[in-house]
Amino acid sequence: MINTYLLTGFLGAGKTTALNQMWQQFDENTTIVIENEYGEVGVDGNLLDMTDEKYREIADGCICCSSNDALYDVLYDIKIHEKAYKTVLIETTGIADPCTVADVFFYPKVKEDFNLMSCICVIDAQFIEEELAESKEAREQITFSDILLLNKTDLVSAEKVAQLQEMLQQVNPFAQIFVGSKGLFDWKTILSLSTFDKKNMEKEIGKIVANQQEVHVCTPSCNHDHQAKKENKHDIVSYSFVIPGLCNMNLFRYMAAILLNVNGHQFYRIKGILADEDDPRKIIIQSVRTTMNVEYGDVWQPDEIKQNKLVFIGKGIKKEAIERFIKQAFETKT
Repeated sequence: MINTYLLTGFLGAGKTTALNQMWQQFDENTTIVIENEYGEVGVDGNLLDMTDEKYREIADGCICCSSNDALYDVLYDIKIHEKAYKTVLIETTGIADPCTVADVFFYPKVKEDFNLMSCICVIDAQFIEEELAESKEAREQITFSDILLLNKTDLVSAEKVAQLQEMLQQVNPFAQIFVGSKGLFDWKTILSLSTFDKKNMEKEIGKIVANQQEVHVCTPSCNHDHQAKKENKHDIVSYSFVIPGLCNMNLFRYMAAILLNVNGHQFYRIKGILADEDDPRKIIIQSVRTTMNVEYGDVWQPDEIKQNKLVFIGKGIKKEAIERFIKQAFETKT
């Protein structure tokens, strides 16, 4: 398997500097970089400290929207290359939607050869508040990434850094946040994290639900008036639910497809652990745009309580839409 890291971040956040630092952590003989340039003529490639043979460029369009075929071609070339590559580093453009790029690595044929380790977002400490307020792309990058690198912290006060860390944790409760400047971070720890690993996802979901001040437990008589919700001035909210009992996966898939097709533009992330009535294994789910990815985890142990845990993150999410989904997908009654 070829371990793959996706590096994203808004314009000017310091991605290319961070990429050079990442590159230095690996064996250059078995590592290759994919650089996405927006224009027809690439510029960032000239700033990378590596030889041309270690570098692939996809220019003239974001791979998140217009060049997925080009990304497939590059990945195939890497797969069949005479050199046995072990690591791929992908840097997106500053306006890319990383979840659409990551979706490629959930396709069965790609998953056979490429293991998506993590999505890492570089953040400019000076301007992130304005970017979150004004840029849909910045919000998507931060809420999808499970590792956030708060960069350029030497340009703001220590108090501001602490405030930004708290804000970012509210915006994305899944994320692990690292603080640094000029691309200098604890790369050994960062690159050891496998955030898309099923066991890691299960642990993170459990931690988020446990840390919520109010975790909403749905029951047949529940009126949903006290469900967990975290808000911030950017109108990005998160909800956590615990639904007792077993899940009918056919019904859940059907209702999730309706929810995401109608309201998918509002949901940045959905993750969950489900207890399937027809399967002894834990079901690990996460949404990528309008697609719900489903994987099977470990078998439920006798001392574990079989229940369903769901976490939703999005902007402008209507509480009623989630309440209706929970009621219909799990056949609860008010």
